Amino acid sequence: MAHAWARSATPIVSPAAAPELDAALAPRLYAFHVHHGLSPNADAWLAHCERACAALGITFASRRITLDDKRSGTEAAARKQRYAALGEMCREHGVQLLLTAHHQDDQAETILLQLLRGSGPAGLSGMDAANRAPGLLGSDDILLARPLLAASRAELEHYVREHGIAHIEDESNADQRYARNALRHSVMPQLERAFPGYQERFARSARHAQSAQRLLTTSQPTTSAPASAQPRARTRAPALISRACAP
Repeated sequence: MAHAWARSATPIVSPAAAPELDAALAPRLYAFHVHHGLSPNADAWLAHCERACAALGITFASRRITLDDKRSGTEAAARKQRYAALGEMCREHGVQLLLTAHHQDDQAETILLQLLRGSGPAGLSGMDAANRAPGLLGSDDILLARPLLAASRAELEHYVREHGIAHIEDESNADQRYARNALRHSVMPQLERAFPGYQERFARSARHAQSAQRLLTTSQPTTSAPASAQPRARTRAPALISRACAP
Protein backbone atom coordinates (compact mmCIF):
# COMPACT_ATOMS: atom_id res chain seq x y z
CA MET A 1 0.00 0.00 0.00
CA ALA A 2 1.14 3.55 -0.61
CA HIS A 3 0.16 7.11 0.22
CA ALA A 4 0.52 10.31 -1.79
CA TRP A 5 -0.21 13.78 -0.40
CA ALA A 6 -1.32 17.01 -2.04
CA ARG A 7 1.67 19.36 -1.96
CA SER A 8 -0.07 22.72 -2.29
CA ALA A 9 -0.68 25.01 0.67
CA THR A 10 -4.10 24.76 2.35
CA PRO A 11 -6.31 27.73 1.41
CA ILE A 12 -8.76 29.51 3.72
CA VAL A 13 -12.32 28.42 2.92
CA SER A 14 -15.80 28.79 4.31
CA PRO A 15 -17.11 26.12 6.72
CA ALA A 16 -19.63 24.98 4.11
CA ALA A 17 -16.82 24.05 1.72
CA ALA A 18 -14.69 22.31 4.36
CA PRO A 19 -15.93 18.73 3.74
CA GLU A 20 -15.15 18.97 0.03
CA LEU A 21 -11.75 20.44 0.80
CA ASP A 22 -10.96 17.69 3.32
CA ALA A 23 -11.78 15.07 0.69
CA ALA A 24 -9.63 16.81 -1.90
CA LEU A 25 -6.62 17.13 0.42
CA ALA A 26 -6.90 13.71 2.07
CA PRO A 27 -4.02 11.32 1.40
CA ARG A 28 -4.68 9.25 -1.68
CA LEU A 29 -4.28 5.53 -1.19
CA TYR A 30 -2.75 3.21 -3.78
CA ALA A 31 -2.24 -0.54 -3.83
CA PHE A 32 0.78 -1.88 -5.73
CA HIS A 33 1.20 -5.52 -6.73
CA VAL A 34 4.23 -7.26 -8.24
CA HIS A 35 3.63 -10.28 -10.48
CA HIS A 36 6.75 -12.47 -10.18
CA GLY A 37 5.68 -15.08 -12.70
CA LEU A 38 6.94 -17.86 -10.44
CA SER A 39 3.63 -19.50 -9.58
CA PRO A 40 1.00 -20.96 -11.92
CA ASN A 41 -1.49 -19.06 -9.74
CA ALA A 42 0.18 -15.65 -10.20
CA ASP A 43 -2.41 -14.43 -12.72
CA ALA A 44 -5.24 -15.35 -10.35
CA TRP A 45 -3.52 -13.42 -7.53
CA LEU A 46 -3.25 -10.35 -9.73
CA ALA A 47 -6.94 -10.59 -10.63
CA HIS A 48 -7.87 -10.99 -6.95
CA CYS A 49 -5.97 -7.81 -6.05
CA GLU A 50 -7.60 -5.88 -8.89
CA ARG A 51 -11.11 -6.95 -7.81
CA ALA A 52 -10.47 -6.19 -4.13
CA CYS A 53 -9.16 -2.70 -4.88
CA ALA A 54 -12.02 -1.96 -7.28
CA ALA A 55 -14.52 -2.93 -4.55
CA LEU A 56 -12.79 -0.63 -2.05
CA GLY A 57 -12.27 2.25 -4.46
CA ILE A 58 -8.48 2.07 -4.17
CA THR A 59 -6.25 2.97 -7.11
CA PHE A 60 -4.43 -0.19 -8.20
CA ALA A 61 -1.23 -0.64 -10.20
CA SER A 62 0.88 -3.69 -10.95
CA ARG A 63 4.19 -4.72 -12.49
CA ARG A 64 5.31 -7.98 -14.07
CA ILE A 65 8.92 -8.92 -13.49
CA THR A 66 11.16 -11.65 -14.88
CA LEU A 67 13.90 -13.17 -12.75
CA ASP A 68 16.77 -13.38 -15.21
CA ASP A 69 19.68 -13.43 -12.74
CA LYS A 70 19.19 -16.05 -10.00
CA ARG A 71 22.84 -16.47 -9.05
CA SER A 72 22.10 -15.07 -5.59
CA GLY A 73 19.09 -17.38 -5.24
CA THR A 74 15.44 -17.09 -6.21
CA GLU A 75 14.41 -15.37 -2.96
CA ALA A 76 17.11 -12.71 -3.18
CA ALA A 77 16.54 -12.09 -6.89
CA ALA A 78 12.78 -11.78 -6.41
CA ARG A 79 13.22 -9.40 -3.47
CA LYS A 80 15.59 -7.14 -5.40
CA GLN A 81 13.35 -6.85 -8.45
CA ARG A 82 10.18 -6.58 -6.34
CA TYR A 83 11.44 -3.51 -4.50
CA ALA A 84 12.75 -1.99 -7.73
CA ALA A 85 9.27 -2.40 -9.26
CA LEU A 86 7.61 -0.90 -6.19
CA GLY A 87 9.99 2.06 -6.38
CA GLU A 88 9.10 2.61 -10.04
CA MET A 89 5.37 2.61 -9.28
CA CYS A 90 5.88 5.01 -6.37
CA ARG A 91 7.69 7.47 -8.61
CA GLU A 92 5.11 7.17 -11.38
CA HIS A 93 2.25 7.98 -8.99
CA GLY A 94 4.04 10.63 -6.92
CA VAL A 95 4.05 8.42 -3.83
CA GLN A 96 6.47 9.20 -1.00
CA LEU A 97 5.26 6.72 1.63
CA LEU A 98 5.30 2.99 0.89
CA LEU A 99 3.67 0.71 3.48
CA THR A 100 4.42 -3.00 3.74
CA ALA A 101 2.70 -5.67 5.85
CA HIS A 102 5.77 -7.06 7.64
CA HIS A 103 4.81 -8.17 11.14
CA GLN A 104 6.47 -9.25 14.38
CA ASP A 105 6.99 -12.86 13.31
CA ASP A 106 8.67 -11.66 10.10
CA GLN A 107 11.00 -9.60 12.28
CA ALA A 108 11.87 -12.61 14.44
CA GLU A 109 12.62 -14.71 11.33
CA THR A 110 14.79 -11.95 9.88
CA ILE A 111 16.82 -11.60 13.07
CA LEU A 112 17.38 -15.35 13.38
CA LEU A 113 18.40 -15.60 9.71
CA GLN A 114 20.91 -12.80 10.22
CA LEU A 115 22.25 -14.47 13.36
CA LEU A 116 22.75 -17.72 11.46
CA ARG A 117 24.68 -15.77 8.80
CA GLY A 118 27.01 -14.36 11.46
CA SER A 119 25.80 -10.77 11.02
CA GLY A 120 26.84 -7.88 13.24
CA PRO A 121 24.70 -5.05 14.67
CA ALA A 122 23.51 -3.90 11.22
CA GLY A 123 22.00 -7.27 10.34
CA LEU A 124 20.76 -8.04 13.86
CA SER A 125 18.88 -4.73 13.85
CA GLY A 126 16.29 -6.44 11.70
CA MET A 127 13.75 -4.20 10.01
CA ASP A 128 13.18 -0.59 11.02
CA ALA A 129 9.65 0.67 11.61
CA ALA A 130 10.50 3.21 8.90
CA ASN A 131 13.57 3.86 6.78
CA ARG A 132 14.71 5.03 3.37
CA ALA A 133 16.17 2.44 1.02
CA PRO A 134 17.36 4.14 -2.18
CA GLY A 135 19.43 1.09 -3.07
CA LEU A 136 16.24 -0.98 -3.23
CA LEU A 137 13.62 1.56 -4.31
CA GLY A 138 15.80 3.68 -6.59
CA SER A 139 15.00 6.94 -4.78
CA ASP A 140 15.85 8.64 -1.50
CA ASP A 141 12.49 10.44 -1.55
CA ILE A 142 10.44 7.35 -0.68
CA LEU A 143 9.91 6.44 2.97
CA LEU A 144 9.44 2.70 3.51
CA ALA A 145 7.28 2.07 6.60
CA ARG A 146 6.08 -1.09 8.34
CA PRO A 147 3.06 -0.16 10.49
CA LEU A 148 2.27 -3.78 11.48
CA LEU A 149 5.72 -4.58 12.85
CA ALA A 150 4.43 -4.69 16.44
CA ALA A 151 1.57 -7.08 15.58
CA SER A 152 2.08 -10.85 15.64
CA ARG A 153 1.03 -13.25 12.89
CA ALA A 154 -1.52 -14.80 15.29
CA GLU A 155 -3.11 -11.39 15.94
CA LEU A 156 -3.37 -10.65 12.23
CA GLU A 157 -4.82 -14.09 11.46
CA HIS A 158 -7.41 -13.57 14.21
CA TYR A 159 -8.35 -10.19 12.72
CA VAL A 160 -8.73 -11.71 9.26
CA ARG A 161 -11.00 -14.49 10.57
CA GLU A 162 -13.04 -12.14 12.73
CA HIS A 163 -13.74 -9.78 9.83
CA GLY A 164 -14.12 -12.42 7.13
CA ILE A 165 -11.39 -10.92 4.94
CA ALA A 166 -10.71 -12.87 1.75
CA HIS A 167 -7.03 -13.54 1.27
CA ILE A 168 -4.62 -15.72 -0.69
CA GLU A 169 -1.92 -18.04 0.61
CA ASP A 170 1.16 -18.31 -1.60
CA GLU A 171 1.83 -22.04 -1.91
CA SER A 172 5.59 -21.40 -1.97
CA ASN A 173 5.35 -20.43 1.72
CA ALA A 174 5.16 -24.16 2.50
CA ASP A 175 8.34 -24.99 0.56
CA GLN A 176 11.02 -25.62 3.20
CA ARG A 177 13.82 -25.59 0.64
CA TYR A 178 13.78 -21.83 1.28
CA ALA A 179 15.61 -20.85 4.48
CA ARG A 180 12.90 -18.54 5.81
CA ASN A 181 10.21 -21.19 5.33
CA ALA A 182 12.37 -23.82 7.04
CA LEU A 183 12.65 -21.55 10.08
CA ARG A 184 8.95 -20.70 10.00
CA HIS A 185 7.71 -24.28 9.91
CA SER A 186 10.40 -26.23 11.78
CA VAL A 187 12.26 -23.89 14.15
CA MET A 188 9.82 -21.17 15.19
CA PRO A 189 7.12 -23.58 16.49
CA GLN A 190 9.75 -25.18 18.74
CA LEU A 191 10.79 -21.76 20.00
CA GLU A 192 7.18 -20.86 20.72
CA ARG A 193 6.69 -24.03 22.74
CA ALA A 194 9.88 -23.56 24.76
CA PHE A 195 9.85 -19.75 24.96
CA PRO A 196 6.30 -18.40 24.55
CA GLY A 197 6.27 -14.80 23.35
CA TYR A 198 9.83 -14.99 22.02
CA GLN A 199 8.85 -12.69 19.12
CA GLU A 200 8.55 -9.64 21.37
CA ARG A 201 11.92 -10.39 23.01
CA PHE A 202 13.54 -10.75 19.59
CA ALA A 203 12.00 -7.40 18.63
CA ARG A 204 13.41 -5.82 21.80
CA SER A 205 16.86 -7.19 20.99
CA ALA A 206 16.54 -5.73 17.50
CA ARG A 207 15.81 -2.31 18.98
CA HIS A 208 18.94 -2.58 21.13
CA ALA A 209 20.97 -3.53 18.04
CA GLN A 210 19.49 -0.57 16.14
CA SER A 211 20.62 1.77 18.92
CA ALA A 212 24.11 0.27 18.82
CA GLN A 213 24.22 0.55 15.03
CA ARG A 214 23.24 4.23 15.16
CA LEU A 215 26.07 4.90 17.61
CA LEU A 216 28.56 3.08 15.39
CA THR A 217 27.36 4.94 12.31
CA THR A 218 27.44 8.42 13.84
CA SER A 219 30.68 8.11 15.84
CA GLN A 220 33.87 8.97 13.97
CA PRO A 221 36.82 8.83 16.39
CA THR A 222 39.87 10.92 15.53
CA THR A 223 43.54 10.68 16.50
CA SER A 224 45.33 13.88 17.47
CA ALA A 225 48.81 14.28 16.00
CA PRO A 226 51.67 15.53 18.22
CA ALA A 227 52.61 19.16 17.58
CA SER A 228 56.11 18.18 16.41
CA ALA A 229 54.86 15.50 14.02
CA GLN A 230 53.63 15.87 10.47
CA PRO A 231 49.84 16.21 10.19
CA ARG A 232 48.17 12.85 9.79
CA ALA A 233 44.86 11.97 8.21
CA ARG A 234 42.03 11.40 10.67
CA THR A 235 41.26 7.80 11.46
CA ARG A 236 37.68 6.93 10.50
CA ALA A 237 35.58 4.05 11.73
CA PRO A 238 35.45 1.21 9.18
CA ALA A 239 32.57 1.16 6.73
CA LEU A 240 29.62 -0.80 8.06
CA ILE A 241 27.49 -3.27 6.18
CA SER A 242 24.18 -1.71 5.21
CA ARG A 243 21.17 -2.98 7.09
CA ALA A 244 19.31 -5.85 5.48
CA CYS A 245 15.56 -5.65 4.99
CA ALA A 246 13.24 -8.61 5.02
CA PRO A 247 12.01 -10.02 1.76
